Amino acid sequence: MSVGAMGRAWAPMPLARQVQRDLDALSALTGSASLAQLSAAQLMGERALLAGLTFGHRRSAGGSCRLLDAADGTLAVNLPRPSDWELVAAWLGSPARNWQELESLVSARTRTDMMSQARVLGLAVSALGKDANHPDDSTRIPLISHSNRAGRPRVVDLSSLWAGPLCTHLLWLSGAEVIKVESSVRPDGARTGPTDFYRLLNQGKRSVALDLQQGVGRHDLKRLITSADIVVEAARPRALRQLGLDAEQLVAERGDLTWISITGYGRTRPGAGWVGFGDDAAAAAGLSEIMRDATGQFEFAGDAIADPITGVAAALAAWRSWRAGGSRLISMPLAHTAAQSLREELQGAGHQHVVRSFARWWEQALSQDPHRGIEKRSACAQARALGADTAEVLAELDPR
Repeated sequence: MSVGAMGRAWAPMPLARQVQRDLDALSALTGSASLAQLSAAQLMGERALLAGLTFGHRRSAGGSCRLLDAADGTLAVNLPRPSDWELVAAWLGSPARNWQELESLVSARTRTDMMSQARVLGLAVSALGKDANHPDDSTRIPLISHSNRAGRPRVVDLSSLWAGPLCTHLLWLSGAEVIKVESSVRPDGARTGPTDFYRLLNQGKRSVALDLQQGVGRHDLKRLITSADIVVEAARPRALRQLGLDAEQLVAERGDLTWISITGYGRTRPGAGWVGFGDDAAAAAGLSEIMRDATGQFEFAGDAIADPITGVAAALAAWRSWRAGGSRLISMPLAHTAAQSLREELQGAGHQHVVRSFARWWEQALSQDPHRGIEKRSACAQARALGADTAEVLAELDPR
């Protein structure tokens, strides 16, 4: 528990201590004064603050994810897109127009059957405390003892939404050049979300828009990747292969490239094909079970909390890898990274302390001032319009 400027006690979001550890390590490694001024509480809570989100029982702050009771346990069901609701009939055999109808359908079925079909359809559905601990590529790389690499790395940001853009935002604050690459047909969905939050995470990045349905667009994308020191993406491996991108091959060919792969559940089967977002991935990581210990029932911990946990950890991993010479493909699954942070918090502080910290945050989350203690940030540079820098950036690349 901390005390704010007005003297009122406030509680940071769960696992803020773990995120602060990674943030402090990145600040020390880069020497960035901008990073030194940030706090984990800011990064974890600013989306809810800027968007005016509230917390409620068994629903996510963003509203698209709910905890629903099945016949044999509880599921986190995340339906952020209209197309997700259109798939409910194929998922459960009957359509649902709202959460109440969906809750009724889920209650009569078992988790195993529902999760299997949901994943085939590309729906973000998870069982609490499950599927977050399968072995995958490393989500942390070792501390480096010697590194002489300096300069300004070029980061090609292929990611969208929160975790990836937060990672590249922190790299930009560390001094990197960041080029945000989007499909001209399907740009980052965060552009239509809370404006202040989008500007905050994407300020200072050059914007390139490519038609990835066309061969020339895919060719230019490969040219951009060839120019990069660090690539950050948040797609399932299959989706990248459909664009002609094989991360393992690209890293092997370059020798000095760092590739950050942010997914829901990893790059290896079975999780490589599963869709995951911040809230449902955090539930899979076990955070809702700690919330049950703290409050008496399953609840969501924080706002899409796996996103900022993973975004900060990914930035640290990326900078360490670049400083050490690259040649690394680093897998950062939302569920696995959140689960690892929870394990480390439990090991370091003990179960009772962690439960108490979750309980204090939940009491504040349900109060009239749920964002108490979070200092509001504003963008200090421009977030570029879609494709504003395409011609300039492509002209700088090596000839075709």
